[in-house]
Amino acid sequence: MIKFFRKIRQKLLSENKFSKYLIYAFGEIILVVIGILIALQINNWNENRKLNSLEIGMLKEINFSLETDLKDLINEEKNLKAKLNSGKIIIGWIESNQGFNDSLSIPFIRMQHPIYFRYQAAPYETLKQLGLNTIKNDSVKNQIAELYDVEYDDYSAELEIIRNTHITMRELELEYFNEISVHRPNMRPLDIVGLRKDNKLLALIKSLKNADEYLLERRIPILKNKINQVKELIKEEIKSRS
Repeated sequence: MIKFFRKIRQKLLSENKFSKYLIYAFGEIILVVIGILIALQINNWNENRKLNSLEIGMLKEINFSLETDLKDLINEEKNLKAKLNSGKIIIGWIESNQGFNDSLSIPFIRMQHPIYFRYQAAPYETLKQLGLNTIKNDSVKNQIAELYDVEYDDYSAELEIIRNTHITMRELELEYFNEISVHRPNMRPLDIVGLRKDNKLLALIKSLKNADEYLLERRIPILKNKINQVKELIKEEIKSRS
């Protein structure tokens, strides 16, 4: 193609058709400029396509992690309900004059179950490394950031306080049992009278009962609702871009 244009230029110059040569040269420049613009446009299109693909990929990853978080929260609710009921049974027994029977072993065991919930942080950490502006929709971006940087952080801090209380309670309980284990369902306290008179232990059990009620009645429902809101926003964003 270059040789073809060169021959045309040489022919026009050899025939002293300078005005036609200028017109031709100008036209050739226009063609070159158009070619460059087309190349840039194609390059920009490819870059935008890559960025769009990256964004959709990140949204899908975050959505998948939120689905896992939601399932974990639902399982946590079931465990907390059993744990809360056990706390009520133990408190009722301690404050009564009834003797200890083997059925009370299970509530004491269940009270030892820790809170397992850990949200899936990896996809959001990856997004922060790439830059939050990878998500073009400001509403979606802000809601994702609020969920992870505010809601999840606050919830994790609350759980850490509860876990520390739980550890303290377990240490006190172990003073009255040789071992608290699911493999020993018929445990009996070594010192029933001392256990009943331990006001610090009773206060910790009541504190954990109140914490379980708070998580079940308020905190977890709020967090589940927030997760579902973000999932819906992500779903709509992905749908609008496909």
